[in-house]
Amino acid sequence: MSRTAPSRLVLTVVWWWIGLLSLTVVSKVWALNMPVFPPSNVSMTIVQRQHYRETVHEMFRHAMDGYMEFAFPADEVRPLTCTPLGPLKDNIQAWGINDVLGDYSLTLVDSLDTFAVLGDKAGFAHAVRLIREHVRIDQDSNVQVFEVTIRVLGGLLGGHLLATDPNLGMQLGDYNNELLDLAYDLGKRLLPAFTYSPTNLPCPRVNLKRGPFVIKPMHTCTAAAGTLILEFGTLSRLTGDFRFEQVARAALRQLWSMRSKYNLFGNTIDYGSSKWEDTTGTVGAGIDSLYEYLLKAAILFDDDEYLGMFNQAYSSVIRYLVDKTGYAFLGVDIHTLAL
Repeated sequence: MSRTAPSRLVLTVVWWWIGLLSLTVVSKVWALNMPVFPPSNVSMTIVQRQHYRETVHEMFRHAMDGYMEFAFPADEVRPLTCTPLGPLKDNIQAWGINDVLGDYSLTLVDSLDTFAVLGDKAGFAHAVRLIREHVRIDQDSNVQVFEVTIRVLGGLLGGHLLATDPNLGMQLGDYNNELLDLAYDLGKRLLPAFTYSPTNLPCPRVNLKRGPFVIKPMHTCTAAAGTLILEFGTLSRLTGDFRFEQVARAALRQLWSMRSKYNLFGNTIDYGSSKWEDTTGTVGAGIDSLYEYLLKAAILFDDDEYLGMFNQAYSSVIRYLVDKTGYAFLGVDIHTLAL
């Protein structure tokens, strides 16, 4: 497996900067004790901002220490009882828990980039070591493809880029691509969601050990089908296995072909027939991250196709979904524009 990214600079810029740009810039300027945005005439002084910065550090340390003491290697810690929480395997319909939790130390994996943002290299190195020693992907867990992609696959890929890039201050000398190996293993376990589906849209759930976990009705939300290209594309660029990028791109193209004449997307799809089940178009839950990923994919992969999709979709959102006051977004039928 090749682990050389064709364009590491572009990958690094997106994973490190797009989501965390403002916080990172502020942190660096604070360290230099220089004026920062917002302008100097705002109510908070530099000292106050430094105080709140340290408060955020303390909050993270408190949360992570609690997780490590009471829950690790489980996925989460219950905040009131301080007991570990993982998937509820005796209740497969507990979607709110099982879609996200899969016995892969979710909290630690999902926090790798936060260690880096806070400048905690020792904490980052310790987290990577624990993940190398304890996290395994071949779990008998039914998880949602979208949730495990943005949290676990994304966390592993971001951690890998941080651990290997000398320009980010988190490079680890004893690191041997273990996070990328886990990400590649996870990616291959998510692929059956595409190959099992009769269309280019993925099944919403898989069992990480046994393959697609299919229930009826065969529906998925727009975001779940179209919010995969950043992680899948990055995994392809880092491993040289372009199956991941190909299926995620095909899913986006399928969604794009289903847009209404107003360039709007519905909320819920029958992925078996590629037909809309809920034709309500919004920028809220079920659709929101599709717009986000179109723009980010255009930047990450320098791709005009994604940029063209985003520009058309964004123009339609502004034209058809913003109410008359200009301060609220509406939900409308994508075919009739009825509220």
